[in-house]
Amino acid sequence: MESGIGTGVSYWDSFIPFAKQLNARVIVYSRAGNGSSDRSNNVGLKSSLLRLEKLLTKLNTQKNLIFVGHSFGAFHARNFAYYNPDIITLTLLGATNCKGCVNQIYASVLKVIL
Repeated sequence: MESGIGTGVSYWDSFIPFAKQLNARVIVYSRAGNGSSDRSNNVGLKSSLLRLEKLLTKLNTQKNLIFVGHSFGAFHARNFAYYNPDIITLTLLGATNCKGCVNQIYASVLKVIL
C-alpha cells in the first residue's frame, strides 16, 4: 500500500483494522522522503521502483501482489505494475482527497476480491 506525497504510512491508519481481518499479508510502506522514512537525494520514479523491488525481495514477497496506491502513490503503483506484470495480480488506484472514505472503498473492494 502506497500513499500520496507527504503522507507516509499514517495515511492508511483507518484501513489497518480492516487489513487485520484479511487472510493476506499486508505491507504498508513510505517512499524515501515520505512519512518517517529516510531522506534521499534521488526520489525519482525509477529509484523509487528499484527500492520497492528490493524491499519486496527482502520480504520474500514476489508473487500474487495486490498493489493499492493513493494519489501519487497510485502513479507509483501503476508504473510498478506495468514493469512487473508477472508479480502483480491487481492494482487498485485512487486519487480522491478523502482519507477515510478512500480507505473504506479499498476495504470494500478487497473484501469482495479476497
